[in-house]
Amino acid sequence: MIDDAGASGPGPEGVGYGSTGDGPGTGVWGGRDGAVPPHSVSSTPPYGPGFLPPEPAPYGPMISYPTPALPSPGESSPTAPPRGRGNRAVVVVVVVASVLAVLIGSGVVGSRLWQLEQERRAAEAARIEQERQVALASDTVRGFFDALARADVAAALSYGTKKVESEPLLNTEVVRQAVAAAPVTELVVEVGEFGRNATGGLTTAAVTASYRIGGEPVERSWTLVRRGEVWRFEKVTTTVDLSGGGVITKLNGLAPNRAVVEVLPGKYALTTDDKIFSMKAAYVAKGPGESAKWLPSVKVRPEALQAAAKAVTASYKACVAKKNISDLSGCPFAFEDPTHDGYTIVKDGFQVVSKGNPFASPKLVKVSETEYTVTETITIGAMAVARKGGSVYTLTWEVETHQAVATLILGSPDVQWNW
Repeated sequence: MIDDAGASGPGPEGVGYGSTGDGPGTGVWGGRDGAVPPHSVSSTPPYGPGFLPPEPAPYGPMISYPTPALPSPGESSPTAPPRGRGNRAVVVVVVVASVLAVLIGSGVVGSRLWQLEQERRAAEAARIEQERQVALASDTVRGFFDALARADVAAALSYGTKKVESEPLLNTEVVRQAVAAAPVTELVVEVGEFGRNATGGLTTAAVTASYRIGGEPVERSWTLVRRGEVWRFEKVTTTVDLSGGGVITKLNGLAPNRAVVEVLPGKYALTTDDKIFSMKAAYVAKGPGESAKWLPSVKVRPEALQAAAKAVTASYKACVAKKNISDLSGCPFAFEDPTHDGYTIVKDGFQVVSKGNPFASPKLVKVSETEYTVTETITIGAMAVARKGGSVYTLTWEVETHQAVATLILGSPDVQWNW
């Protein structure tokens, strides 16, 4: 049994639970004489009436640590750094670095998102602009054909970049007839690829159009060129070569008096007032910017052939009617002049004798569009009254048979003879 009373013996009074010393004990449980007070509890059960034992520590036996001595007044604090200051600095650095990383990452992501948005806006703007240019290019084609339908020559020509000089067939009346004879219908325009310059600007547009002109289906393609904010054809007229016909040609009633002309799309009737040839043809200029050669077939007018046949007959008769032997040049026959034998043919004493009636109904043979020939067999002779000395003689030339060929140019009264 352990007694909590202060130890006996000399010395100062003990302090605490039985402090030792030479003086009388002054512990809580110990009296001055060291006797155990009546209410003291022994260290072995039972502890005494009404006394509860202390509760055990929840995590095992209690361990006590020495309490560090506090510095006396005037002494300096320990040299060790305050507890936790280094750890706090590390935490601050980590937090700042994390924030910076987040901010940098956010900036990179934000920059990329901004770039993507700008690219999207640029692509959208480019799409809208291309759609606008497609509409403008299509409007050019439609505008040209609309002006053509109104026979508005000036408006139609304004859709081309090449200036057209004064052309006789580019007038309202001629164009109105051309459009009325072959109107453009069922027009469908498609705009294809655009050409660009070095800086990416649009310069050309490939355009295809399908339509009917005078009921005939047509499909044409053009390359439009950009002029500022509008699109234009390079050329809206059709160049027509009329050379080779040999006659003066009228188009829709107007004679251009030139071999090469410019016309707008439409149907053109070709006629002529030529007295030898007749012409009846029609050609269609099917689209702007084209070239064509119109060489219609011509026919000799029946009255021109009749006139040619009559010219041959008249020429032959004129030769037979000659009364001067030296005046037979250009005829299909000739006779030896007797003057070298001393004979002198009396005035009007010479006479050509032709057997039958050749060239009364000549059959013309075509050599070219305007040249014809007639070939027949003639039997021809001659006789003359001549003087020699003081005597009068009747001279005769032997009758001979040969072919005579008459050549003539239609419209000309001259006949050339060969035999």
